[in-house]
Amino acid sequence: MGGEMSLPAVSLAEAEATLRSLVPLAGSRQKYAFDPDDVRRAALGQGAIDNVWPISGVEDRSDSELLTELMASLDVEHEPVVIVPGDSFRPSSDLFRKALSLDGSQLQEFVRDYHARTGRYIFDGDTIFLFPKSRQIVMLHHEGFGIRLKM
Repeated sequence: MGGEMSLPAVSLAEAEATLRSLVPLAGSRQKYAFDPDDVRRAALGQGAIDNVWPISGVEDRSDSELLTELMASLDVEHEPVVIVPGDSFRPSSDLFRKALSLDGSQLQEFVRDYHARTGRYIFDGDTIFLFPKSRQIVMLHHEGFGIRLKM
C-alpha cells in the first residue's frame, strides 16, 4: 500500500448498525452503544463465546504491540473491519461522531500509522473492532483488558 492512507471514516450510525447486526441488543439500555461492558453483557446473553484477559502496561506499549496481542490467533486479514476508537467521542478529534472502516489486510499498517496521521493513539480509551463477516468483536477496555467475542 503506497502513500499516505487517508482516514476511512464512516458515521457512528453505520458503525452502530454493524454492531447491532452482530449483537442486536447491544446498547439498548444506554445512550452509548459502544460501552465494552454493555456489548459483552449483550453478546453473552445471546450465547457468544468470550475470552477476557488482562493486558499489562497498556500505557507503555505501542499501538502495534497492543493490536498484535488483541488479534493473536484471529484470521481476520481478508475481511472488512469497523473500528470505533475513543476519538469517535472526543469533540476535539477529526473523528468525532465517526468510526473507521477498512479491509483487515490494512489493519496493521493503519494502526501503526494512526498516531502519525492524527497525533493521537488509537488505543487511548475504549477501542472496538467489529468483524461482521466472521461475526467477531475485539475490544480493548480502558481499564486494561482485552475482550474477544465470537457470535
